[in-house]
Amino acid sequence: IIFFWVARMIMMTMHFMKDENGNPQVPFKTVYVTGLIRDEEGNKMSKSKGNVLDPLDMIDGIDKDTLIQKRTANMMQPQMAEKIAKRTAKQFPDGIAPHGTDALRFTLCALASNGRDINWDMKRLDGYRNFCNKIWNAFRLVKGWEVADIEQPTYAALATEWFESMLAKTAAEVDDLFSKYRLSEALMAVYKLFWDEFSSWYLEMVKPAYIDGKAQPMDQKTYEKTLSFFDSLLKLLHPFMPFITEELWQHIYDRQEGESLMVQLVDIKKVCNEEIIKNFEAVKEVIGGIRTIR
Repeated sequence: IIFFWVARMIMMTMHFMKDENGNPQVPFKTVYVTGLIRDEEGNKMSKSKGNVLDPLDMIDGIDKDTLIQKRTANMMQPQMAEKIAKRTAKQFPDGIAPHGTDALRFTLCALASNGRDINWDMKRLDGYRNFCNKIWNAFRLVKGWEVADIEQPTYAALATEWFESMLAKTAAEVDDLFSKYRLSEALMAVYKLFWDEFSSWYLEMVKPAYIDGKAQPMDQKTYEKTLSFFDSLLKLLHPFMPFITEELWQHIYDRQEGESLMVQLVDIKKVCNEEIIKNFEAVKEVIGGIRTIR
């Protein structure tokens, strides 16, 4: 059936859209087809099995009773209703919590590796909802810093130089993976950059120290660099998480009316310092070892 959907889109576009010479326009020449989405046990989703998950229920949430009613209504085999109701009550004792569109979209992209069907996993959806929260919290942390006209500390200068190289390296990697349609790998590269490198390491290295229980101001140079990094990260995340990234991008800087992240170029420089990345990996290993001993 996918063939007919694609054919219809092409035919309708060619019929209604012409160039300046009246020639029909072909809307696209590449079609990316994912595997089939199955349930957590690898079974094909079908109404008769009562294992269908409505994406809207995962986005907005649904209580247990409504979910059972939805799965057992208008069945071709009514005798299966009781069995399906019991299994649904066991699988979703509290129904399905709202996860939002971005978490669902991100999960689908992460699971959609080339050449295989997708076994749905609610735990992955929970994890990527937490990732959405991580992005919000990082934004609130960065925008909440007090800034002063002071000299940039050496450690902050090194941290910004390191992350600038990590950003350039990942951007080049994502660009290459997109060109090969390896979307899940591109997604995981950006995910790792934001969660591991930016949130767990960079922000911890540059965030202001506390003296006598009071946060110290950050220097202007480090702050501006951090905002620039966050802006670039949102651009890399946007194809996978369009809503949260658009919302935060609008508030990083003062935007003009009508500006949108959707049409921004990913203008990240592609030159990175491999030496500083290598040195930082050694430092991270030492710190990781100390934490393990603690």
